[in-house]
Amino acid sequence: MKIGEYVEWEYRGWRFGAWSTLGVEKERKSKVVVAFHGFDRHADEMGSFEPLYDLDTQMLSVSLVHHGSSIPLAPLDKRAALSPELLMEAIESYIDSAETKIELLGYSMGGRIALTLFERFPEKFSRVIVLA
Repeated sequence: MKIGEYVEWEYRGWRFGAWSTLGVEKERKSKVVVAFHGFDRHADEMGSFEPLYDLDTQMLSVSLVHHGSSIPLAPLDKRAALSPELLMEAIESYIDSAETKIELLGYSMGGRIALTLFERFPEKFSRVIVLA
């Protein structure tokens, strides 16, 4: 398994936490897997799937909202809901997706999030894998 690191970034009033190999690699690869973990789990657990992908793949496993450090920031209400549109924008702002193929991977509740993003923005993804 490639060595990943915990990363955080802020986007439009939200802080996002993730486990990522994007910052560890010296150069951007041609494919990025955006992964979402299951309920009450941790983003780094999705890294165990990373060895199943080609060597030209990097992973960004995003912490679900209110898991880890993916939370709304003041002045947003701490119970604020995150729209699929804002989540997609935040992911794109982090990975700079202009020339990158994005694949979705979701486990359990994370699978529902992956399917929602795929349903709303099918043109942005090469495929989606849902694990139950």
